[in-house]
Amino acid sequence: MTVTGKDKIEIIEKDPEGEESRIKVNLSFLQMCHYLPIVELIVELGPEEQEDWTFGSLVYEEEKYSIGIPTVLYKELLPIAEGKEENLLEKLLEKISSKETYLLDIVPDEALLWMV
Repeated sequence: MTVTGKDKIEIIEKDPEGEESRIKVNLSFLQMCHYLPIVELIVELGPEEQEDWTFGSLVYEEEKYSIGIPTVLYKELLPIAEGKEENLLEKLLEKISSKETYLLDIVPDEALLWMV
């Protein structure tokens, strides 16, 4: 089970015998794993900026579906999603290692309310 929030992400693993284990993970690493595929999808759909958000939209059977993330987060992960330069993922992982909340810290507080 994963519980997310503004200050932490908690993962509780329950084994078949019913005992609980607690696993400490880097929050920014989980954020990166969560948002990188969204950035890739937005790139595939064609990015559109609106205020401080970047969206990708799809029209299907006369209905429009959109997915978006704060532009600052989109721009941080875009070079990795595009794979234009080597070692970008490693550089981001270094930033993440040095500060567990790196990705959360670059996103404005008001945007975090919509991300949860």
